[in-house]
Amino acid sequence: MADSAVYDTLLVAEAAIDQAREENQTRPFSAEAKESLNRLIQAYNVAREAWLTYRGAVDAQRKRDSAQPQVDVSSDQYFEQLNRNFPIWRRLSKDSRKSARHRPRLQ
Repeated sequence: MADSAVYDTLLVAEAAIDQAREENQTRPFSAEAKESLNRLIQAYNVAREAWLTYRGAVDAQRKRDSAQPQVDVSSDQYFEQLNRNFPIWRRLSKDSRKSARHRPRLQ
């Protein structure tokens, strides 16, 4: 359930980013709005990478559990990568919330 919720959230975020990029092409954003969009894109990229890492770990664990040969990456490696990505995402998320309080919203 959580896995599909994250996937759905990533799809919504990607659509919002694409829409903002299109709008920026027709009606350029202010420098502050562009900075906010760039932070959102950074946070999205880290969150997507973390989700893909998690999915890789789950798939590797399933293969190992089903005794399929030739699992070349352990789930531990995926979880290590996920743990490295989390602080980056958290920092970007915190920075975005801080800047959102002090800047006008994108329209």
